[in-house]
Amino acid sequence: MLKRTVSNILSIEVWHEIFIYLSAVDIFNAFTNINSYFNSILFNYKQYNINFQSCLKTHFDLICCHIQPNQILSLTLSNSNDTPGQFELFIAKFNIKSLTCLHSLTLIEIDPTCLIPLIISLNEIQNHITSFSIINCFDSYNLNSTELAIMQLFFRQLKKLVISNARYITRNNNQLVNLRHLSIQQCNMNDLEHIFHLTPSLHSLELTICRESGFWIPVDDIPLKLKRLVLNTRKIYVQE
Repeated sequence: MLKRTVSNILSIEVWHEIFIYLSAVDIFNAFTNINSYFNSILFNYKQYNINFQSCLKTHFDLICCHIQPNQILSLTLSNSNDTPGQFELFIAKFNIKSLTCLHSLTLIEIDPTCLIPLIISLNEIQNHITSFSIINCFDSYNLNSTELAIMQLFFRQLKKLVISNARYITRNNNQLVNLRHLSIQQCNMNDLEHIFHLTPSLHSLELTICRESGFWIPVDDIPLKLKRLVLNTRKIYVQE
């Protein structure tokens, strides 16, 4: 009779509870191809939180080789200096429409022109994304009216939004009634009143003010549910 090891005694459900506390890299490095039992555990886990920021190419390839797109709960892709072209590599391997269980998506330093095709693909499926972040994407790319409408349709379902520039939401008058948490890396203080109008259900707002024509907060327009307001300043010029 074969001896039962601790790994065999623990149920699949228990292993999945353990996986909650491990990164996807740790999970696949430790448990891939040990035996058919562990392969089954990996295959049936549907809550992978994958953060590819600063990820080694070998780890990126390992995860992409073994994971199924419908197993990914949250995903971070980065085109920063240490992982150039990572976004394009991932999109080449997986159809974005196959990420049917995705709840959170973070994109770091990607080409702004990639955003609209990506969002079109997400809008075409019944996606479950409630958190979306566009970080360090400061290109002066100007959205036309059609592209703006596509982006706003996607934003309406979100509870959390992080954007690199206020123009992604301030060029429209459609309220984001589901939004609870908003962070903007680059914002004009003059946009604040409009932002308050667009986000009536907001609980948390964090802004980095990059140009200043008058430091004031439209107190009367602050959303009633707002509990946290953080204003960071950058390159403020005061006229004397």
